[in-house]
Amino acid sequence: MKNILVDGMHGLGDNVLQRAVLRRLLATNDDHIIWLRTPWPCLYHDLVGDRLRLINPVQTLRTQRKNAARESIRYDRHRPPPSRRLRVWYDHNSIRRYGSFLVGMLQTTLRCGDADADFSLPVPTSWLDKANALIGRQQKPLMVLRPLVERTEW
Repeated sequence: MKNILVDGMHGLGDNVLQRAVLRRLLATNDDHIIWLRTPWPCLYHDLVGDRLRLINPVQTLRTQRKNAARESIRYDRHRPPPSRRLRVWYDHNSIRRYGSFLVGMLQTTLRCGDADADFSLPVPTSWLDKANALIGRQQKPLMVLRPLVERTEW
């Protein structure tokens, strides 16, 4: 099999959107193993397998470094073999041109993509159990809002 080494983004929200890039790569590269550098391995729990492997990006960013350490067991212990490299990215111009972060990311990274790309994240039962233990089972929908954080080190 051939290999693709994907240098993923660092932010939590970007990694959720980045799932669409990984889904597209897995769907269009049947004969490849995808190696993803990410500080957020839990966000790929449903995609990891024979064709998607996660590697620790060795972060200098505080939150990402702490999360990678907490989830270190989820990383593949092997070094990726020589691979074609791909960097997941978007910028201000791509967002304005394509109208969204998601399409900007897909177009900048893969030169394809549309607003229907699938970045959905199935929630494991264990996560729901932890939430229920923490806040109790809710009768109404619950929204958790995390405001945008501007990181000066980026």
